[in-house]
Amino acid sequence: MSETRLEVRPLLRVFRYGALELEDPDPTFSAEEVKEFWGDVYPELTQAVIEGPDYKDDRAEYTFRRAVGTKGSTGDVDSEGTAVTDMLQMMQDLARIVATEDPGDSPILPPWQELEPL
Repeated sequence: MSETRLEVRPLLRVFRYGALELEDPDPTFSAEEVKEFWGDVYPELTQAVIEGPDYKDDRAEYTFRRAVGTKGSTGDVDSEGTAVTDMLQMMQDLARIVATEDPGDSPILPPWQELEPL
């Protein structure tokens, strides 16, 4: 009977960010620690999502993807869209008051004569 030999090689870890292939700084690091390491060079990685590993031949490929979302978002898109629309309307109303020569008894601003110039 013939003998079959198995060759055991360590798995090479590859980290991708966009078109970049980032070097594994330390094989003992977790994927999260690698992300933190490269976050010093690519600050946007600090908020990235880690995908993988995907195994290809003798490589384990991890992908860092920028987190998609709205900065400071606390609600869903519909309520946020409404809040933005409301805020814009309030800003337009305030601009109209400031632009008029005599805002009258506005509870928001004192009469324009009392406002200090910028």
